[in-house]
Amino acid sequence: MFINQQTKRDFLQFVTRVCRLGYDFKNQTKTLALPSSSVTEIIVPTLPVEGTELPALVDEFEQLLDKSVNFSSVNFMGFPDCGTSSAAILAAILLEFAQQNQINQSFCSKTLTQIELITICWMRKLLGYTVKDNITSALEAGGICTNGGTASNTTALLIARNKFYHECASTGLFGKSKAYVIIPEHIGHYSVKESCSWIGLGDNFLEVPTCDFRYDLKQLNSTLHKYKGKIMAVVAYAGDSRTQTIEHLQDVYNIVKSVDESIWLHCDACHGFVLAFSKLLKSKIKGIELFDSITIDPHKALYLPYTLSMLLVRDYNDLTFVQSKSELIMSQNYDLGQFTPFIGSKRADSLKLYATVKNLGVSKISELIEKRVSLATFLYEKLNKHRHFLTLNVPDYNAVMFLHTGFDQSASVEEIIALNKEIYQALNQRGDYYLHQFPIIVQEGQFANRVVYPLRYMSGNNNLDRQKINQMLEYIDTIAKEVSNNAN
Repeated sequence: MFINQQTKRDFLQFVTRVCRLGYDFKNQTKTLALPSSSVTEIIVPTLPVEGTELPALVDEFEQLLDKSVNFSSVNFMGFPDCGTSSAAILAAILLEFAQQNQINQSFCSKTLTQIELITICWMRKLLGYTVKDNITSALEAGGICTNGGTASNTTALLIARNKFYHECASTGLFGKSKAYVIIPEHIGHYSVKESCSWIGLGDNFLEVPTCDFRYDLKQLNSTLHKYKGKIMAVVAYAGDSRTQTIEHLQDVYNIVKSVDESIWLHCDACHGFVLAFSKLLKSKIKGIELFDSITIDPHKALYLPYTLSMLLVRDYNDLTFVQSKSELIMSQNYDLGQFTPFIGSKRADSLKLYATVKNLGVSKISELIEKRVSLATFLYEKLNKHRHFLTLNVPDYNAVMFLHTGFDQSASVEEIIALNKEIYQALNQRGDYYLHQFPIIVQEGQFANRVVYPLRYMSGNNNLDRQKINQMLEYIDTIAKEVSNNAN
């Protein structure tokens, strides 16, 4: 039941079996091993009175995997969260054994705290922030690790709020005048809007119209002038969560700071930060180093198993706006818990990123990211040559949105939308391939100003190639024919 010298042999046999289950699961071709339907009701079993032996429990683990979605399948083309880095998985296993709590460094997590601070500095340097040669405190690393982009974005806006309302942390928001957060219309991540609610700003956000899934810069400039003195923060995306479009970061910076230098500029670069690994692609995120804060999600784009996000701040002293001062946190130089709001006990997930970067090196990561972009471009060009597909965005990074237009040239917009919804439903039921789907407003063409439901390709799986993409398109075309025939 517990790890000790007497149980070593048996326990390691179970570890081996679980690792084999996981390895085989990740290497399945299907995105879903068994057909599944939506969960409509969960029946809660009786709380166990007697224990279950490990062999039976591991059998249950296998059944759970059989019904799980496999993000690591080479045919899973909806998200890049494949989690296939060998080094990162080994690091994750080690972390479960190490049981290190990073809230305090002195007696909870000595060596892994050092690893975390080093890894944060690596990411800062990669994105163009300054890095001190010698880090004498957790503060000087200039960033924190969180469990996801939502937590990182919320912390960024919390810093912005406490900077805008100088005594807010101690006196609260009562009686404060309105302060606004500017976000791009239709493409913003939900975490930014929700953050405004969570940190007491309510719905004080201003959605600025977009053009080609970026800010309409004239509209941004107009909004900034209209609400001058009342803007707390502006949020931009280096790879929004729908189209992966990279904002014109330098232009946004120039416009915002020309109106009001005190406005906090935050870049959600959860996806696009990896472009910085490539000399060929880094220019796409030019200007990101000028932003006051940046969110990155290595678990999205660097093959890490869940979870790891980072919030980086240009001026490390800004972390003091969310500093905790408690006797439970020792407040010694390297205690990470001082600067992690919403997070208490925390394991050293940064080891997964550290291990991956050490294992692959910048040159190999660069090669993989460039391949990822190349495959998205290949798909885009392939779709544009196919008479039954319509692309909805020009790939800036890793995402291609498209619609199957059916086989009837007179099909209405409503019929095309319905067809693509049915294609998506069929993909989910069969489990051979996966493409994401979501509602989005298209600004140009026959679907202008309509809410459509495109299929969205985006993959970070390093085993993907052009042949797999061609096979996916043939599969989608076959499903479309089946749906059309059934309708007739």
